[in-house]
Amino acid sequence: MSDVIKKKTSLGKDVIWNLVGQFAYLFGLWLITVLTTRLVGYEAQGVLSLALVASNICMSFGNYYLRLQYASDINGRFSDSDYVIARFGLTAVSFLICFVYALILRYEWPVILSIMLYYVYKVFELLSDIYQGVLQRHGKLYVGGMTLTAKGILSVGIFALTAALTHSLNLALVAIAVVAAAIFVLDILLTRRFTSFRLDWRSFQFKTFFTLIGLCFPLFILLLCCNVLPSLPRIFFEKIYDKTQLGYYASIANIAVLIQTAASAIMLPLVPRISELYKKGEDKRLIKFSFGIVIACVALGLLATVLVYFLGDWALRLLYGEEIGPYTYTFLWAVVAAVMTALVTITTQVLGGMERRFFATIAMLVGTALCAGLSYPLCRDQYMNGISFSLIIAEGVTVLLAIAFIWFFRKPKAVMSNLDASDTENPSPEQ
Repeated sequence: MSDVIKKKTSLGKDVIWNLVGQFAYLFGLWLITVLTTRLVGYEAQGVLSLALVASNICMSFGNYYLRLQYASDINGRFSDSDYVIARFGLTAVSFLICFVYALILRYEWPVILSIMLYYVYKVFELLSDIYQGVLQRHGKLYVGGMTLTAKGILSVGIFALTAALTHSLNLALVAIAVVAAAIFVLDILLTRRFTSFRLDWRSFQFKTFFTLIGLCFPLFILLLCCNVLPSLPRIFFEKIYDKTQLGYYASIANIAVLIQTAASAIMLPLVPRISELYKKGEDKRLIKFSFGIVIACVALGLLATVLVYFLGDWALRLLYGEEIGPYTYTFLWAVVAAVMTALVTITTQVLGGMERRFFATIAMLVGTALCAGLSYPLCRDQYMNGISFSLIIAEGVTVLLAIAFIWFFRKPKAVMSNLDASDTENPSPEQ
């Protein structure tokens, strides 16, 4: 009984500190967007928004959902060192992809420089993330939450100081990249301090790397869609209008990232629990556990929507000044879109924990295709609200599909027997 209590206490501590760290870090990123607008200008905010979009897409290749696979690998099929080395290689590839992405979209060279400087900052995030995965494997995720908190606070402070003194977005991005590098070194030292982990390059084999690549490929496609889908409307909007107009929307919509933060931060430590319930065939507890998270997210979204309805215009004017006034009407729908993005994160990660990644990917592919088709006409006809409307419709369909898959596959043994009886010659890709 004492072991069970300790396990629950450890999980609670990990969840709390991971949540605190994620909020501090991503709240810090939001503050950076606010500071960009106030200290550098709306055009710089538009450039930063393009950098955020580029990093979200290209980080898919560096992240590769390796961390989720790592968290779900409760049997230890691969070593800690295998996962860390794989992340190093994938991160290097993603950096090159980011540069090619900026060239393909034919951005001006100053914009490309801003994108790449911001991506250096995100590169260190990717590397710190996998070391925090090692801490999670050894029951010390709370340590990573502490360093993430420090990173969020320091990033905002250094960015504010640099932007105030230089009024240069690029110099401010260089400054926070240095902060990220320092925190990465700290993560390495703390991982060595709190675990027995040591990077073992000698035992690593390229065969292992490519095995991991193949194993995580469905997760990668899922992650790529998760990052491409919310980015598509902003890409179309900037091409239809310009960076400054995108800067106005981004200034308003970026506050909604806090809702998405809660979803990501809460889900990461809970994925192993979902896997455990699913493998034990405890379908009732799985449904109760999973849909409890969904309901909590919806409740948080409703609260945010009510607050924005009554206080949104006042809050935005207070934050950005009267210049933002003509665009405050977009805030409510931007928050609704953020809630939908959070629900996508939750439901697809539940399917990942259930080892039904193929079906999570199907739901995301449908949503991404729908968003690609809707983004241009809605942005053209509905201006800034077109960004939010595209996301709400596409992600709403994705969530409904994911929920249907969760319900259908809640009983692994029953589903397997049904599939075997109906189609023994053509098993599901997940089998």
